[in-house]
Amino acid sequence: MTMTHSDKKTQKHYSVSDVFTRMGVAMEELLQAAPHMMQEGKFEGNELHGRLKEKQKAA
Repeated sequence: MTMTHSDKKTQKHYSVSDVFTRMGVAMEELLQAAPHMMQEGKFEGNELHGRLKEKQKAA
Protein backbone atom coordinates (compact mmCIF):
# COMPACT_ATOMS: atom_id res chain seq x y z
CA MET A 1 0.00 0.00 0.00
CA THR A 2 1.20 3.48 -0.78
CA MET A 3 0.08 6.48 1.19
CA THR A 4 0.73 10.05 0.15
CA HIS A 5 1.24 12.44 3.03
CA SER A 6 -0.45 15.65 1.90
CA ASP A 7 1.48 17.91 4.26
CA LYS A 8 4.86 16.63 3.08
CA LYS A 9 3.99 15.66 -0.52
CA THR A 10 5.89 12.43 0.00
CA GLN A 11 4.87 8.81 -0.35
CA LYS A 12 5.50 6.04 2.10
CA HIS A 13 5.01 2.35 1.40
CA TYR A 14 3.33 0.07 3.94
CA SER A 15 2.92 -3.69 3.66
CA VAL A 16 -0.68 -4.86 3.64
CA SER A 17 -0.10 -7.14 6.63
CA ASP A 18 1.32 -4.22 8.65
CA VAL A 19 -1.72 -2.10 7.80
CA PHE A 20 -4.19 -4.78 8.87
CA THR A 21 -2.20 -5.57 12.01
CA ARG A 22 -2.24 -1.91 13.05
CA MET A 23 -5.93 -1.61 12.18
CA GLY A 24 -6.67 -4.57 14.48
CA VAL A 25 -4.65 -3.00 17.30
CA ALA A 26 -6.47 0.31 16.83
CA MET A 27 -9.87 -1.44 16.94
CA GLU A 28 -8.92 -3.25 20.14
CA GLU A 29 -7.85 0.05 21.72
CA LEU A 30 -11.10 1.69 20.65
CA LEU A 31 -13.21 -1.12 22.08
CA GLN A 32 -11.27 -0.97 25.36
CA ALA A 33 -11.80 2.79 25.56
CA ALA A 34 -15.52 2.57 24.79
CA PRO A 35 -16.64 -1.03 25.44
CA HIS A 36 -20.37 -0.38 25.12
CA MET A 37 -20.21 1.75 21.98
CA MET A 38 -21.18 -1.09 19.65
CA GLN A 39 -24.14 -2.20 21.80
CA GLU A 40 -25.55 1.32 22.25
CA GLY A 41 -26.19 1.72 18.54
CA LYS A 42 -26.14 5.50 18.60
CA PHE A 43 -24.80 5.67 15.06
CA GLU A 44 -27.62 5.92 12.54
CA GLY A 45 -25.44 6.41 9.48
CA ASN A 46 -26.62 9.91 8.65
CA GLU A 47 -24.26 11.85 10.89
CA LEU A 48 -22.56 14.74 9.15
CA HIS A 49 -19.47 16.78 9.85
CA GLY A 50 -18.07 19.97 8.42
CA ARG A 51 -19.39 22.12 5.58
CA LEU A 52 -22.18 19.79 4.48
CA LYS A 53 -23.63 19.80 7.99
CA GLU A 54 -23.56 23.60 8.04
CA LYS A 55 -25.33 23.74 4.65
CA GLN A 56 -28.08 21.44 5.87
CA LYS A 57 -28.57 23.54 9.01
CA ALA A 58 -29.09 26.63 6.85
CA ALA A 59 -31.60 24.91 4.57
